[in-house]
Amino acid sequence: LLSSIEKIINKSPSYHTVTESFESNMIENSKLFQELKGTLPWPLKGNKENKYGDVKEETGSKLKGIFISADIGSEVKAIFSGRVIFSDWLKGQGLLIIIDHGNGYMSLYGQNRNLLKTTGSWVEAGEIISYAGNSGGKKTNGLYFELRKDGAPIDPSIWCSSQI
Repeated sequence: LLSSIEKIINKSPSYHTVTESFESNMIENSKLFQELKGTLPWPLKGNKENKYGDVKEETGSKLKGIFISADIGSEVKAIFSGRVIFSDWLKGQGLLIIIDHGNGYMSLYGQNRNLLKTTGSWVEAGEIISYAGNSGGKKTNGLYFELRKDGAPIDPSIWCSSQI
């Protein structure tokens, strides 16, 4: 069974069929994204509450991302430019934004208090896209953050700078 996030990614128009202009811009964007491996910024300042791949006590499933605890209302920024392919509430993630950075690279920002961007919006690196919260039912305020390549989760700690 596909998770809700995988279904959203697979339905994304940019994931399957896009215009030539959009496709060439996103390919160029993805080359830049790849070059920044290990130096991308974290989406907000806070404390990492888990490691990629840690096992959730409640379900026994592996975490596909990192939860960053932060004050409610803290600014959440896009780690790289791209197009918002999802901006809405999703069960288990709360208010969620997914940004397509091109060539299968995507960043996911969950548990937000407010979303500032809508599906189809273009965002720049460092642009405020939401505010941290606990909309997914987590008791701790902050942000759930994932990176994906071709729909598969990848470790954000390898892609983002060591300083959060």
